[in-house]
This record gives sequence, C-alpha cells and structure tokens, in this order.
Amino acid sequence: MSGSTGAPSGAPTPVAIPKGATLAQVDRMEQAARDAIENVQDPEEAELLLRQVTAASEAVRLLEVSADREQRWRGVRLKAERKYGQLLGAAEIGGQREGHVTGSHVAPEERKTQERARKVAAVPGDVFDEYVASEPKPSREGLLRKAKPASNSVPRRSKPPADVAPADIVERLRQRIRQVRGLDARVRPRWTLEDADNVESALKQPKPRASYSGRRLRQLHAQKRAGRTVGDLWYLQKAIAETIGVLEGFDLPQVDWSEESDDLMFEMQDDLARGRLWLDSAEAVVVAHMSELGRQRLASKLRALMDAPSASTAERAQAARALERLKTKRALGR
Repeated sequence: MSGSTGAPSGAPTPVAIPKGATLAQVDRMEQAARDAIENVQDPEEAELLLRQVTAASEAVRLLEVSADREQRWRGVRLKAERKYGQLLGAAEIGGQREGHVTGSHVAPEERKTQERARKVAAVPGDVFDEYVASEPKPSREGLLRKAKPASNSVPRRSKPPADVAPADIVERLRQRIRQVRGLDARVRPRWTLEDADNVESALKQPKPRASYSGRRLRQLHAQKRAGRTVGDLWYLQKAIAETIGVLEGFDLPQVDWSEESDDLMFEMQDDLARGRLWLDSAEAVVVAHMSELGRQRLASKLRALMDAPSASTAERAQAARALERLKTKRALGR
C-alpha cells in the first residue's frame, strides 16, 4: 500500500507491507499493527486501519513467508475488525451520532462492513482469543460459527464431574499452562471458563496435611532456636528428615515408567537394598542406645499403632515388623 491514505488528522501510522518485504519487515509491521489496534479510539480511524490491515494480511499471504505468520496476520485482521465494531457501538437507525452518519443514511457497502464488525465485536472475549490462537487459518466466518452456539445464551460453565480426582484437575491445569506457554506471546489466549472452573475446583480441595518431613524439620529448627546443641545428631536427624521429604515427594503410581527395563529395575533394587541396609543398621544403633524404659515406650507406641483405626495397612505392617525386630534382638521381651 502506498500513496495518500486519506487518513484523518492524528491517525495512526499507516500499516503496509512493502513489495518484496523481508521477514523482519513483516514482523515489525505486525507489531506496529497490533499497537495501532490497541491505541485507536476513533471509529473512522479504526475503519481506515481495518482496510490497511486487510490489505497487509493479503500481502503476507501472497508473499508465502510462513504458515505461522499468515496465521498471525489473519488474527490481526480479526482484531482490527473487532476493534472497529467495538468503537462503532450499537447500531442506530437514522439520525446523527457524534458527527457520524448512521442507520439508513450509511452507504449499503459501509453498512454491511459495520454490521460484520459489530458481529465480530459481539463474540465473547475468551472465545475470540482462543479461536485466534488455535485456528490455523482464522477467518470471520469461522469465528462466528464457533461463537454461534453461545450467541443467544449465557455461556455455560463446564464444571469438572464430581468424580474427577484432584490430581487429574491439577494435571489439566498443568497441560493448559504448557499449552499457553508454547504459544507466541502475541496470540496467547486469555483464560477460559473451563480454566477458571479447574482453578476453583483445585482451590476447594481440602488442604493437605503437613508432611512428616515438614513437621520434623520445623521441630528440629525450633529445638535449635531453644538452645539445643547443634552437633552430629542434630545434623543426622535433619538429613534423615530431608531425605524422607524428597522420597515421599514421588507419587510412585504416577511416575513415568516408560523407560522401564530389567537393567534399570535391577539398579533401582540395588539402590533400595542399600538404603534398607543403612536404615536397619541405624535402627539397631538407635535401639542399642535407648534405655530399657525407652525400649518399653517404643514397644508400646508400636503396639498402639498396630491397633489404631486411623492407621493404614502399610503403617500397621511396618509397626509389626519394627516390633518383631525389637524382640529378635532381645532388646525387649514379650
């Protein structure tokens, strides 16, 4: 586009793609077009800008630069048309409105352009943004088809089913975050109602209990502040609590086992066996340094855990094994 544009006084810088434009020029003009759309406040200037962006979008298509640039320019054209429709406001029949001819006094072609722009402007913002960001070749017709089911009704919230696990809701949000981050910042969609519903559902989930590791570390640091001597035993307890916290952070059923092989499983089994050997040795040393009264208290605690209704099957089994080890080492009689 070149020559006089007939732009009103104070109009934005004309948007045009020169013949034989480089990719850098195409991208700079795209940003200039987005800025102009964002800043335009006058309907006449918005109409002029729409014509310029439409011509530029067609020029990019003819240049055959890349599919993603053509997609973005198509989106820019829709944004320009949407802004024009927003600035036009509701249609009026006859008369004058702030110096602009409206209704039956508008030329048929101009009235048709305004009607199309108002339709684009009437599309809900989240529907518009998602369509422009995800559609390979966005167009006015495609946008209006997508928006049609919700055009005569209040958008229906798509709350997750009641039987959806909290972990699945969190995973949906993570997938959405990855999807949004993978898009160009200039066409990144806004939140949808489904996004808001997932966040709301996640926030309503009961607050998880503080982990053992978190509680234990807070206790150790409280003891330190209270004046406990910080020696080998304190650092050993801290290391054990931190290690347990790291290991408990792995949700084993949800771990990606796609690299599973016999060699890998053998290696993991060796690691676990080495850890179990250290724990057994450490437990024996700790029990050996207990007083007889301390061993009796430990046995009572283990028996209580075995009978506790709130204890899991794994916790009861672990308590039974620990109690048996106490008896086997003759640290405590029956």
